[in-house]
Amino acid sequence: MEYLVGSLSAMIMLKLTENFGVEASFQVFLSALVAALTVGGKAFTKEIAKRNPTKIVFFVSKIISKFEIHKNKK
Repeated sequence: MEYLVGSLSAMIMLKLTENFGVEASFQVFLSALVAALTVGGKAFTKEIAKRNPTKIVFFVSKIISKFEIHKNKK
């Protein structure tokens, strides 16, 4: 996931530079901000998962069960 966020961030920085002539220092700032939000978000959601594993598994299993393919019994 981190690779995806980093790649998207780099693509956005490229487009900003091409279209608006954004300075390199601003690019570095935005890249650092994206990295900090990614790491912080991961830590935050990991803490939630550690506190509520049963609720999360139950919730996800309910969603997955909606997409379950029921085979016809013969």
